[in-house]
Amino acid sequence: LHGALPALCIVPAVGFVIFFVGLYGTVLGVGNAGLFYTVSAVSMVVVRLKSGAFMDRVPAIKVLTAAVACGIVGFVVLLAAGALEGGAREAALYAAGLPYGLCLGVCQPLNQSIAVKCSPPERWGAANAVFQLAIDVGMGASTVVWGMLNDTLGFSASLVGAIICLLIGYAMAWLAYPPEEKRWHRRR
Repeated sequence: LHGALPALCIVPAVGFVIFFVGLYGTVLGVGNAGLFYTVSAVSMVVVRLKSGAFMDRVPAIKVLTAAVACGIVGFVVLLAAGALEGGAREAALYAAGLPYGLCLGVCQPLNQSIAVKCSPPERWGAANAVFQLAIDVGMGASTVVWGMLNDTLGFSASLVGAIICLLIGYAMAWLAYPPEEKRWHRRR
């Protein structure tokens, strides 16, 4: 549960992006909203390839702090895109994919590693199963909520809700991560 609980709270923000950013871009009049997904995928792959050694040396909560900050920046840029016009609107939508991809590329593997590290070796399969269940439940339940929220209050309310999910997930990590994963000093 150490990694699954924060993931359960963070993944609704991911669910909004997966299911609704394309529609959001279309509503904004962006011609190729799918480019957001390309930018986020590239940044996610790059950060996953380059962050392994870094995540082994830096306390998990510090890494999560940077990832959540990137996610918040991505959602704020998506919010700002709604207030912009023309090419600036498109550029903002595409640019939001970069920090979002960094957030996703770090949050999920980091929380999964916490889930496994906090389990005895003979329970690693169960730890992964609980982690994946948290991802599925958070994603599935949130898409229903985002859909209703988009219809009643608009995309801006959902984007603010996604930011709140990231902050709740971060707070949950402070509660759920074991003490050694929260130490701010550099490990040797």
